[in-house]
Amino acid sequence: MFGERAFGLANYFYFRLSPNMLTAIGVRSQAPGEGMVGNEVGLVAQVEPASEMQPYERLLGDAIKGELMLFAHQEEIEAQWRIVEPILTRKSPVYQYEPGTWGPPLADRLTPLDGGWHFPLLD
Repeated sequence: MFGERAFGLANYFYFRLSPNMLTAIGVRSQAPGEGMVGNEVGLVAQVEPASEMQPYERLLGDAIKGELMLFAHQEEIEAQWRIVEPILTRKSPVYQYEPGTWGPPLADRLTPLDGGWHFPLLD
């Protein structure tokens, strides 16, 4: 878009679930000025681990107080199964890959125009 073509200059959307949850969005926009020069702009939201709360401590506390926000109702569970069950029963191939890698080489075909997967922990 800005006459630049290099790995890592594409828009991105990251999720990290562990150890600290993180969501990040990055886009290439035009830098101020007349020239067509790209500028990376990012937004990062990170959740720090809870202070000293033990597993299930909040869940049990909410149950005792009668707060139902963390508990699913029957209608919700049935709706979720209507979505998930067709996926679970569909036969799809399983691709083997070496432990400690980012997945099978076939996964690189999902993002070929941007140079394959972007590994933020390795950059």
